[in-house]
Amino acid sequence: MNFAVLNVETAMFCQTAITSANDDQEIAVMQQLAMAQEHAEAMRNLFDATDVDRSGEITFDELDAQLENEDVKALFESLGLRAHDAWALFCLLDSNKHGSIKCNEFVEACTTARGNAKAIHIANVRSEQKHIKTIMRDMRDEILEHLVAVESELQRKVAKVIPDEDGFVERRV
Repeated sequence: MNFAVLNVETAMFCQTAITSANDDQEIAVMQQLAMAQEHAEAMRNLFDATDVDRSGEITFDELDAQLENEDVKALFESLGLRAHDAWALFCLLDSNKHGSIKCNEFVEACTTARGNAKAIHIANVRSEQKHIKTIMRDMRDEILEHLVAVESELQRKVAKVIPDEDGFVERRV
């Protein structure tokens, strides 16, 4: 009888522990989501502080000027981004080289760039690099094939031309 009571108490303890662990996990997830939202809001505030002309885009010149501002620098650093990282981030985001980036691009990139690179990030970059290398190799091979065809056609046309005293004339075959 005592053994049965002990089993019931053990089961109740385990059930309480499992429920508590699940609750803790849900709380951790909710806290993580709240932190992510707070971070995104802080990034939007940073964007607004940098977007001096209120155009909805940060230009290279605006970023340059604002990175001299100690408050903006401190805000970048408080979000885990050094001023140097801001330059690199801007250059990466301005892929079309128009000299400006939009708020949503900025917020997403700052969120992604925050913290240390993880092995999965490095593996992803390596994989993309291999893929690009393969594409470039295939393009090179295709270009070489076209060059060989052009050279062959050129040699065929040159063979039809014979010099005379006034210049070159096409040989009639």
